[in-house]
Amino acid sequence: METHTDSSACAFLARGLGVSIVSSLFANLFHDFPIVLRRFRPRSAQSSGRPQDKDVPPSLAARRIDASARS
Repeated sequence: METHTDSSACAFLARGLGVSIVSSLFANLFHDFPIVLRRFRPRSAQSSGRPQDKDVPPSLAARRIDASARS
C-alpha cells in the first residue's frame, strides 16, 4: 500500500503490514511502537525546489534560502 506520511507508515508497520523506508527523524518518534529500525545504506539525499516566475525577482527569503543551500 502507499501512504504519504511517515507516521502512517510507522502505524502500518506496527501492525505487521510490511516494510518501509521512512525518515529517521520521524521513525525515532515511534520508539514505543513494535517496529524494528535499521539504517538504510546508501544514505538517501533529499532535494526541494520552488516555482519561480522568470519575470519576477526572488524575494529576500528565497534568496537567503538559496544562499544557505549552496553553502
